[in-house]
Amino acid sequence: MRLTAAGWARDCGANEIFDVDLTEVRTAQGKFRFNRNDPVLGIEMNPHPSARGQVRSVFLHCHANMRLGGDYNMKLTLSKSEIARLFYLTHEREIHGLTNVFFPPNTETDAVA
Repeated sequence: MRLTAAGWARDCGANEIFDVDLTEVRTAQGKFRFNRNDPVLGIEMNPHPSARGQVRSVFLHCHANMRLGGDYNMKLTLSKSEIARLFYLTHEREIHGLTNVFFPPNTETDAVA
């Protein structure tokens, strides 16, 4: 995930806010710590009883050194593999449910193996 800012009225080129590879970042739930060189994808679970532990949101905690003033055009870039990882983190239960529907476990071959 790359976040850049370019001046709105007077564009002097893009300033990179941060560039973090979400496919390599560790994930954590609840309280956690992160530092300058160790970004974290935080996973927030849905507290509602009917949600039964489903993920509500995923957020990135990272360090960024910013010195910006004025109006900026912000650009957030996500790679296809980063989108896939975020999708998996938020929809893991549904993916496993669909896998079991389309590829049900075969008890006969499982017993032989």
